[in-house]
Amino acid sequence: MTQGARRLVTVLVAAGLAGCAAHPKVRRMIAPTDADLVAEGQRVYLQACGSCHGRSGTGDGAVAASLTTRPADLTRLTEAAGGTFPRDLLVATMTGERDVPAHGTRDMPVWSQRFETSGGAPGAGGVYAERRVNALTAYLETIQRTQGR
Repeated sequence: MTQGARRLVTVLVAAGLAGCAAHPKVRRMIAPTDADLVAEGQRVYLQACGSCHGRSGTGDGAVAASLTTRPADLTRLTEAAGGTFPRDLLVATMTGERDVPAHGTRDMPVWSQRFETSGGAPGAGGVYAERRVNALTAYLETIQRTQGR
């Protein structure tokens, strides 16, 4: 291939990538807005947490009554942490750095495939899991109650 042809291919590829990145759906996937991240976090929450913690996060999910340990009220995390949203604590819980016996073992697919951000089998962690953790954390921050509310 001639140098001129290589330049043309490079320009066409760059233009194609720029066109893809300009598409709204692709742009949201690459760099989601806060609202996109919260909406994604709500979907993740309903899939992974809602059956125990409830649709609203208060610990009244469909299976809550059958559990040995009552699920936490996730709307009061900031209150329990003295007024500061405990982002680091939540991330540590979701990624397995902090053990929560009521959640079961970290070997369960619900944990390792959804939220483990390092190690594990290919596809089990990495960027996708990190995004899910960030999205879920962003959503949980939006459902926090303030004192008296």
